[in-house]
Amino acid sequence: MAFSGAIVILSILVASFFILTLDEEDPPPGSPWPPNVVGPTATNVNLGRFVSDLKPTDLKVFLERNETHYGVYRFQSNDDDVLIFESGTDIAAIHYVDLADNQHINVGDQLKISNLYPDSDYVLKLIWSPTNDVVDTKKFSTPA
Repeated sequence: MAFSGAIVILSILVASFFILTLDEEDPPPGSPWPPNVVGPTATNVNLGRFVSDLKPTDLKVFLERNETHYGVYRFQSNDDDVLIFESGTDIAAIHYVDLADNQHINVGDQLKISNLYPDSDYVLKLIWSPTNDVVDTKKFSTPA
């Protein structure tokens, strides 16, 4: 009887572990973060509030230009820094600004995107790194 009780407890522990692991893999919902185009070759993206305690390295940035070229960029660390080009076509330079300097994404933190092409349409996606799920998508255009 004690052996079957141990099996039941072990089964509950294993099921709880899987449930907790699945919850941690879901991308965190966040508030809107509209791009603010500051010129023909640059835009700033103010990051919004996320439900969970999010670190920059939990995310990747996907940037697509005119539906033909795209690049994936990742955070080097949780500090202010330039994101590293990971794959696709390197179509921009992206710098992360940690406004609160706390190594977490908070309201007001920014992605400063430069070296864009004038007169172009862009799609910007925040990607949840553990699963590659899309957290949010925004479109913007640069003037001529």
